[in-house]
Amino acid sequence: MPLTWFCLSCVLTICPECVLSSHKNDLCDTVKLSVIPDEILKRSQALIKITEAAKASTTSAEKLLMEKHNLLTQCREDSRRKIGKDSSVLIENIEKIKKVLLSEIDEQEKCDRERMIDERNIIHNLDNEVEKFSKFKQRSAENNLQDLQELKRAIDHIKLTQNRIDQQNETLKEKITSFLYRRVPNDGTFCLITMTKLVGSVVLYKNQLLHIFDERQNNEVIVIICVNPDDISCEYWRRLVKTDNVNDPVISLNTSMFFNNKHYAVFAVGRKVYVLRPKFVGSLYVSAESVFSVLIDTIPEGSCISHVANHDIR
Repeated sequence: MPLTWFCLSCVLTICPECVLSSHKNDLCDTVKLSVIPDEILKRSQALIKITEAAKASTTSAEKLLMEKHNLLTQCREDSRRKIGKDSSVLIENIEKIKKVLLSEIDEQEKCDRERMIDERNIIHNLDNEVEKFSKFKQRSAENNLQDLQELKRAIDHIKLTQNRIDQQNETLKEKITSFLYRRVPNDGTFCLITMTKLVGSVVLYKNQLLHIFDERQNNEVIVIICVNPDDISCEYWRRLVKTDNVNDPVISLNTSMFFNNKHYAVFAVGRKVYVLRPKFVGSLYVSAESVFSVLIDTIPEGSCISHVANHDIR
């Protein structure tokens, strides 16, 4: 059988049967011998195109590489310029900060010098004051004896004046005691209503008399003092009674109330009646055991405390 085919892959001349058998696969490229020149031309043209395309690609790659190189070069130059500019700015800022710090240091040094001068002046002034004070003390020491004599005369004069004041106070005290503990005449069952200091007196026991004083304007209390009626300077005890107000009138019962073998003193402030229960020991009432109060709203007809309602001015 004539060899009319050529396997380009195996570089062999083959017969038509081999084309359909052993060389029939994707790896073998077969062609008739009669069309080889045309095929070579066709493949050469394709190869030329591929070569030109490769050359164009190479040229484009070289161009891109050159552009990349130029861009990198430009970036480096820009970076150098920026670094140089930033370095200049940093150096300039550092110089400014340096000048400011040096100026502050100079100003602080100036202030320290001025403060040192002021402290020296203060120390100098203190030295002068100490010297003046020392001279003054020296002059004062020379006059100490005269000053002591003047002081002694002043003290003697003060003592003399104090003695005179004490004598006057004692005289005044006797007068006040005589006024406070004077006997008050009875006026019916109750004393007359009065807003002065003394409200009334109550015979508590045969040798004991109670004086009731209205001290609400000054101290907001009623003062009860137990004395000896035969000796006004003899005081047994006192009791202060806190009241609700200072405006209602005060009245007192001139006779004591006797209940359960004990005497009670009674006085009223407005509609409130206060009952003082004294403590009896031996032959005397030695203290006020307690004071209790009762608010009178309705007073029985003919009661001895009806005077409370009559004198209520609310």
